[in-house]
Amino acid sequence: MSDSAVFSTRAHVFFIEPNSKKEWTPGCQGAVPVNIFFDPARSGYRVISVVDSKAIVNSALSSESSFIKTSHKFGQWLDTKTGVLYGLGFENENELNNFAEKFNKYKGQSGRPEKQQPPPQRYDSDEDLIVSKARDLLAAPEDDNDTQQELERVKAELEQTSQHLEQQNREGKKKDDEISTLKKNNAKLTSALKESAANVEEWKKLLHKYREESLEAKNKISELEAEAREREYSQKDGGPVNNDRVQELERGLNDKDREIDILNKELMASQLECARLQKDNQRLQDQLSQMGSQLERQSQEQSGRKRETQETISQLNSKLHELQVLTGALQTQTM
Repeated sequence: MSDSAVFSTRAHVFFIEPNSKKEWTPGCQGAVPVNIFFDPARSGYRVISVVDSKAIVNSALSSESSFIKTSHKFGQWLDTKTGVLYGLGFENENELNNFAEKFNKYKGQSGRPEKQQPPPQRYDSDEDLIVSKARDLLAAPEDDNDTQQELERVKAELEQTSQHLEQQNREGKKKDDEISTLKKNNAKLTSALKESAANVEEWKKLLHKYREESLEAKNKISELEAEAREREYSQKDGGPVNNDRVQELERGLNDKDREIDILNKELMASQLECARLQKDNQRLQDQLSQMGSQLERQSQEQSGRKRETQETISQLNSKLHELQVLTGALQTQTM
């Protein structure tokens, strides 16, 4: 054993013998020195605490040793060789953290080779990582009635939280798909509205053209009527009558009457079409307004789901920590 400790602290020492009733036994009264020494004979480190020339702690560290914090001032580890479970109570959390840091540091430098660790698994999101950890921990070994009851309670809460989180993820994906569909429909309606507006403008131009042509036809009719009256005056005065001219004027008048009828029908049809397009425009505008309100509501619901997911993740982390502590304690007690 080396002459000096590589780390020293003070703590209340407790232990549980392998064949005991699994109740903590104080190693001494009050806090005592606890040291970590290098053992050159075994090329490793040991945790040692000596009171009145008696070693109340003499535990070799190995790569398999695991120091578990069970509260903010108490931690424990199992001596894998002797089967003794040691517990240390510190004055404050800072001292506990210092010891845990040194414990993990020097156990990794022991002579026994460490086990090959598998490569870390990659996850797409924090939610997937948490759910995966939860499922791994739910397969923890079972023993000891009191501890097992508490472990089962935490398992049940953790499983419920995990299911709730998975349900939120499914609902979130469904809502995202709905929002994507709404956006596509919104784009289609916007395009249809622009096309309808363009059609209205085209019909307005066509209507204006028909009105001009109708006015021109009326002017021609007036001219024909004037010529007809002039012809009647000529006949009364005994002047020569040009039958060909009269027949031509009558044919022209009949043609113009037919043109006027056609223009009136087209004008009426165009007015009906304009009315229909205006109605369609109003319907599309109402749909766009409704779609915008729906998108805004979906966006607010999505924000709410994100906040709820973050709260669920926080709760799940808390449950994971509690379950890890219980699982570690149960594993060390059953070894």
